[in-house]
Amino acid sequence: MSDGEKLPDEAKDARRRKFLTMGVAGAVVVASVTGYTLLRLPDGSYTTTRTAQAASSGPGDPTFDANGVQLPSLTSDPPHREGSIYFRSDLLQMRLDDGTSYYTLPKQQVFSKGGAILSPIPQTIVIWRAPFACTVTSVKGYQDSGTGSVITAYDGSTDLLSTDITISSAATWQDGGSLANTAVSAGDSIAIKVVSVSGSPNYLVIQVELTQP
Repeated sequence: MSDGEKLPDEAKDARRRKFLTMGVAGAVVVASVTGYTLLRLPDGSYTTTRTAQAASSGPGDPTFDANGVQLPSLTSDPPHREGSIYFRSDLLQMRLDDGTSYYTLPKQQVFSKGGAILSPIPQTIVIWRAPFACTVTSVKGYQDSGTGSVITAYDGSTDLLSTDITISSAATWQDGGSLANTAVSAGDSIAIKVVSVSGSPNYLVIQVELTQP
């Protein structure tokens, strides 16, 4: 067959297999990515080959096995590269690089649930159904004007606070102090409660702060 004639696909595949069997003699590396190399064969066609994995890797190399992906383990922040994620073994932190700054990815998700009660009167309002188990870290209250209103929060029928919050300063967030209950189960209802109103406030705010888990 002359060089100008086109080979059928079956013949091309056979020739590729022959080149590979011979150790890809005469092939040229065109490009490579992790685990694979793109080769241009002597006949002008292209194929990919798997590259052998190193017998061992350094702490700066990501690895993958049946347990998942292990990030590069470093003891200092590397030069900036947007999108990099790595583990700081000296700080026990997972970090993200956006190309300009480094951010620590928290082990726990921190969030809050709460509500503002306009023209408040004594009442209990369910504000959230927990879709997952979580932990209460604090309950806080706010009164826009005046002082003396008493508030609290509940998980179902259980008071979250050891003692209800009595607002002592206007327009200032006040922490509820000691918690009587911290564990919230999936499906629980979180409620805020105005026990009594004093100081003629326009509104009261009650906020429950939590982490997952």
